[in-house]
Amino acid sequence: MVATMSVVILGAGGHAKVVISALLACHQEIIGVFDDNNLLWNKYVQGIQISGPISNLKTMESFQAVIAIGENAIRRRVALEMNLPWISVQHPASFVSPTAHVGIGSVIMAGAIIQPDSQVNRHCIVNTGAVIEHDCEIGEFAHIGPGVKLAGGVCVEENVFLGVGACVLPRVRVGAGSTVGAGAVVVRDVQPGSTVVGVPAVPLKRKSVSVVAEIPRG
Repeated sequence: MVATMSVVILGAGGHAKVVISALLACHQEIIGVFDDNNLLWNKYVQGIQISGPISNLKTMESFQAVIAIGENAIRRRVALEMNLPWISVQHPASFVSPTAHVGIGSVIMAGAIIQPDSQVNRHCIVNTGAVIEHDCEIGEFAHIGPGVKLAGGVCVEENVFLGVGACVLPRVRVGAGSTVGAGAVVVRDVQPGSTVVGVPAVPLKRKSVSVVAEIPRG
C-alpha cells in the first residue's frame, strides 16, 4: 500500500495489535476498531478506541477495511457476511516478489518472505517471519504462523492453520481445514481436516475411552 487511506479494523484481540502495527508502519490512518465482544467496547488497543460491534460499520462512509482475527473460521464468516471494501496489508519490513500474488484481505507481517510465482489467496495471514518459497499456493483463509517455512511448490489449501515454526517439505500438499502443530516437520501430504504433529509430522491420535460395564451386585 502506498497512498494513505482511512482504514477500519474488524477484531480487537492480540492479532489486531500486529495488524495495527503493520498499518501504522505503512503510514495509514486507522479511523476505528470494531469487535462484537461488548467487554472490549470503549477500551483501547494500541492507543485506538474500540468503537463497538462490527455491525456499526454500516453507519460509516468512505473507508476501507481489514479483518484482524486470527481464527480462520471466524475470519471466514466475517468476510462472507460483510460486504466491505477489503484491503491487503503488507508490512514494509516484509518481502513479496514482484511475480508473487497476494489476494485481497490478506495480511503480510514484518519479516515475512514470499518468493517468486507464489500465490497467497484472499483473507490469509502470513505471520511474522514466515517464509513462503517459490511456486507455493496458499488457499483462502489460511493462517501461516510465525516462523513457518514452506519449501518450493507447497500447496496449502483453504482454512489451514500452520502453527509456530512448522516446516513443510517441497511439493507437499496440506489438505483443507487441517492443522499443523507448532514445530512440526511435514514430509508427506496432510489429509483434509486432520491434525498433524511432531518430527516427522504424523496424525494426532485421539485417546480412546474404554467403557466397563458395571456388574450388578447380588
